[in-house]
Amino acid sequence: MTFIEVKSDLTVIGGGIAGISASLAAARRGLKVALVEARDVLGGNNSSEYRVHLSSPALSSPSFYARDGGISDELKLTVFHHNPRYNTKDDYHLTDMALFSVVLAEPNIDLYLGAAVTEVETDGNGVITKVIATRARTEETIIFSSPLYADGSGDGVVAFRSDAEFRTGREAREEYGESLAPD
Repeated sequence: MTFIEVKSDLTVIGGGIAGISASLAAARRGLKVALVEARDVLGGNNSSEYRVHLSSPALSSPSFYARDGGISDELKLTVFHHNPRYNTKDDYHLTDMALFSVVLAEPNIDLYLGAAVTEVETDGNGVITKVIATRARTEETIIFSSPLYADGSGDGVVAFRSDAEFRTGREAREEYGESLAPD
């Protein structure tokens, strides 16, 4: 087994749309980012493996003119440009390639595909000090060290493995005074 140590300013776990967006935002502000994805493709639910469409509040808005902005819109436009048949859920491999090209074009992002998080080390006070991932295909163990971590894994693997507080389901409307939240 080979051990690799990676140091960065930010480690992002999860290469779905949230993880890609967080990585791009940080990298474009000068941070050195390690983007870690357990699968061999980027996109998460939006990848060719799951084929869930990129959606947003703007897409379900009654206004014809509603539109997302920023990185979310950039990713959508890039996907639509590379895959004109995206809305018919065809040629999803082109969607994978579009997201891959956006990440590879950013010089401040180092991408680690096929690296599943297996351990999270903390300092005993709840501060994450290392995230450890393995690549079964290459038998590598990769140790990610950074002052900042973002969990965009979709299942909260880093939060869970670090013993952070978490919740299952949604909070009641009274908890935060949200009138539109469920009972």
